[in-house]
Amino acid sequence: SSINSNNKKHDEESLLTITTFCDLSLLYEARTVAQNYKSGPLSIAIFIDGDYREHNNATDAHIRQLLHAQFDTLHDNAFDITIGLLYANTSNAIYQRKGFSTSTPLSFRFPMNPLRNLAEYQVRTEWTLNIDIDFWY
Repeated sequence: SSINSNNKKHDEESLLTITTFCDLSLLYEARTVAQNYKSGPLSIAIFIDGDYREHNNATDAHIRQLLHAQFDTLHDNAFDITIGLLYANTSNAIYQRKGFSTSTPLSFRFPMNPLRNLAEYQVRTEWTLNIDIDFWY
């Protein structure tokens, strides 16, 4: 017997969600992933390089403008694109023990595990694949 894939319906649990993370400077890479992956949901965790207590209306407006500029025109993706924001907590004992300062390169301050966890926490499907933000070239 043959299977007609056009008749097969997929429920949300059987889909694969791609998860990834970046900072605001790499939003264009997140857009590339969103443009190229159209087979299921996408979950993106974005690191905001600043203390969460400094978030204000101006910061909110700036982040919204950046997100809208990158993602508002992606109308051909039939699946959800979920975006979560992760701020630093500079008063945290672990953060302070590491001796980070504003001059410390972002590559040393970038919280990869918490970002990956945030992206995975947002997943509602049974299957997930975590990729680097620059995976699609």
